[in-house]
Amino acid sequence: MPASRALTLFLVVASLAMPQSLSPVTSAVIENVQVDTAREAVRFDIRNLSPQRITAFHAVLSEVGPNEPPKFCNGGGQDMLDWSDPMPGTNLYVHMHRTWIEPGTTLRSERYWLDCRTLRNAPQHAHVELKLITFEDGTGEGDPNLLYFFFRTRKLVLEERLKWLPRFLALRNSSNLTDDAGPLYRDLTKAKYDAESDLERSRSDGLTRATLEQLQETVRQIVTYSNGHTRLQPGTPAAWLITDLEQRTERLMHGIGTDPGPAPQ
Repeated sequence: MPASRALTLFLVVASLAMPQSLSPVTSAVIENVQVDTAREAVRFDIRNLSPQRITAFHAVLSEVGPNEPPKFCNGGGQDMLDWSDPMPGTNLYVHMHRTWIEPGTTLRSERYWLDCRTLRNAPQHAHVELKLITFEDGTGEGDPNLLYFFFRTRKLVLEERLKWLPRFLALRNSSNLTDDAGPLYRDLTKAKYDAESDLERSRSDGLTRATLEQLQETVRQIVTYSNGHTRLQPGTPAAWLITDLEQRTERLMHGIGTDPGPAPQ
């Protein structure tokens, strides 16, 4: 599994375990809920009612029958803040395509119904509720626990990436790209090993390891796309890999919000 998708999967799965409390999302709504029996999923649109672009969301699917309490089916979301724009003039994406929800527009999403298989015969009982949205300026609405999780995750990724970004930027002026990329890759490998050892000792959340895997893959791609050139060639995919990393890091810096502090109780 590519490192970028592994990190995204981590975000979705980990957020499922977060306790949820009541706090309304008012700047976006769920529309056009449809049960897809072939995929055993419920599809829906998220409409942005705000003047800002939405960079992340978390939605919960429930089964709501007559005279019965809601039954949780599935929940999850996407943090799209750190996704990529295409290389100019191409369809090359370093990571997943950045699909922020523009003001007044919608994003199509879906949730598998998992244990709510009775929705197949009672699709009218499907109910989708937004639990969180975040904006590009680092603000958000919704469940305080989920907001804490999303912003804390962004902060940890940013802190690790900032340690390595100067060395990636230095590759732009390298006179021997392969020779300079080698030590960077080896240092990332050692840092990843240390992070894995720490994971075993402290049972940390693994974000550092996943971030380092992304950076390792970026180094590999830079060397591959350089096509044997000793210097980085402007306007090439190898050069764009560094530009993409720089752009995504800048978006993280604007989107981490205020210091999340301790988790809400």
